[in-house]
Amino acid sequence: MALCAVVIASGDELVRGERLDTNGAFLARDLFRVGFTLVRAVLVGDALEPFAEEIRRALGEADLVCLSGGLGPTDDDLTREAVAAALGVVLRESPAAAALVRRSLETRGRPYTPLQARQALLPDGCALLPNPTGTAPGFWCRRGRALLVALPGVPGELEAMWRLPVARLLARECPERAAPAWKILRCFGLGESEVQRRVAAVCPAARPGEIGICAEAWVVAVYLAGWCAARARDVRAALEPNVFGEDDDTLATVLVRALVRRGSTCAVAESLTGGGLGSALTAVPGASGAFRGGTIAYAEAEKEALGVAPEILAVHGAVSAAAAEALAAAARRRHGAELGLATSGYAGPGGGAGGDPVGTVYVAAATAAGCRVRRVWVAGGRETVRQVAVNHALALGLEALEEGFRLEAGKNAPAAGT
Repeated sequence: MALCAVVIASGDELVRGERLDTNGAFLARDLFRVGFTLVRAVLVGDALEPFAEEIRRALGEADLVCLSGGLGPTDDDLTREAVAAALGVVLRESPAAAALVRRSLETRGRPYTPLQARQALLPDGCALLPNPTGTAPGFWCRRGRALLVALPGVPGELEAMWRLPVARLLARECPERAAPAWKILRCFGLGESEVQRRVAAVCPAARPGEIGICAEAWVVAVYLAGWCAARARDVRAALEPNVFGEDDDTLATVLVRALVRRGSTCAVAESLTGGGLGSALTAVPGASGAFRGGTIAYAEAEKEALGVAPEILAVHGAVSAAAAEALAAAARRRHGAELGLATSGYAGPGGGAGGDPVGTVYVAAATAAGCRVRRVWVAGGRETVRQVAVNHALALGLEALEEGFRLEAGKNAPAAGT
């Protein structure tokens, strides 16, 4: 059966919006996959009693309570104190935790100070969870039906602990959970409403929670659970030819895999996206086997230095199909790659002219067989325009490599606001 979980992330920087809670998103995804239903996710600031009250409430309603953040050595790291207050116990130094903190600090060439020693305190009755990548250990305890797990706020540390000591803990303490049948399909170039229509036609008897649709920067993820997960093959057929991957796939990971599989290489020339396209590709593990390099040619002089003919810029402008095509070909030529990708456009708030208003994006993909160019218009702010441009360039590169994949952008592209 599926057990219920609550996630509580602490930190004033989260409440003020200065930093995004990526840990909550990670835990939400993985909790579902390992057999938990997330019933609530909460952000709390660095105030002891409100934090402790959220923990008390969670312990009374959940089978699993996950805390992230607040395990460091400074005065605003209050997770240990909040858990102790919620449980009605005191903090005690754990010799095992102290040894782990000392060893971790020694490997970093840092001293074990009284401030650092705070990380060795655990609420009475709680057990240590070792941190394989950081200095702050986590801890866990049972309170009634609820299992409480406290994890550090550094994303890399939390994820490493979740996959190792926490996975073992859940296997031992929550053996009755059952991971649901689920599948995620990812497509590009279809609006949410069109995706919903096609999926509903395949799964007309879906129950609440068996279909979820989420769109971001023209990538639409279709979440299928329960009975609908068994229809994933039929759903995929209904969404073709716009499906590019499944589960954790991104456009960048799929494109890199396609390049590596063919023994091909890729290079980029970016104006509008200012390095975002190259960053998306190099974020993929194994990208070094396919990505040659890139150039940020923002100014017209830099475009000319890369190899774009001055007359192209003079006649067509820097934001044009001709300029994007020339940039893609120049990237391919400069870096000796089989595939060249390019981006250009008006991200706003200024710029735009005539038939190319703010939000106009041109992307291009050049191969030995020729060059494909696509023009799209994107509604939204500057960062939205730039991210959509990155995704369109990646998808166009995939289209250039994968004959079975088509964007059908002119026919199926989302309208503004979809």
